Amino acid sequence: MHKLRPLILISAFLLFTSFQAIAAETPEQVCEQYLAAIKQRGMTAVPDFIHPEELQRFKDMLMPLFQEGGSPNREDLIHGFFGKSATPESVEAMPPGEFMRGFMGIADAQMKKLNVTIDKTEIIGSITEVTTVHLVTRATAGTDDLKLTQLEVASLRPSGDTWRLLLSGRLEGMAQALRAQSANRPSQ
Repeated sequence: MHKLRPLILISAFLLFTSFQAIAAETPEQVCEQYLAAIKQRGMTAVPDFIHPEELQRFKDMLMPLFQEGGSPNREDLIHGFFGKSATPESVEAMPPGEFMRGFMGIADAQMKKLNVTIDKTEIIGSITEVTTVHLVTRATAGTDDLKLTQLEVASLRPSGDTWRLLLSGRLEGMAQALRAQSANRPSQ
């Protein structure tokens, strides 16, 4: 095993550098574009920067809510997230990015209703882990009366010739909370 260690390290290094070589943009550039898009276009821009596998995972986590027996208020949920003309079939057929955009539209509406803005964002560091890059970001957001600064970690993986974000713990938590809330809500 001791003789294999240098070979394993060289292989891992070559694998990572080959991912970086094919990417037209750096993880930092993609993250900066992501943060700028949220500031300019709102939360509905989020799916444009999420890794395709993660978009599918998000849809897979929440799709049971919109299927037969998934939620006592299935119709209300479908119409609330995807509009009055949406049906269980149209939600099932929806591409994962559009599915997430429906959820982000609700978050965007809430932020606008409360007059929450994102003021300043910056990348302050990074950690590389084989094919994933974790960027430490600092963002200041809030209303006119209250501003909060928070550190976040944005994890990115290669996708095609660029990098895309992985789901954050916050998005995963939102999906779990929605499923739990829906399961406990009586039908009307």
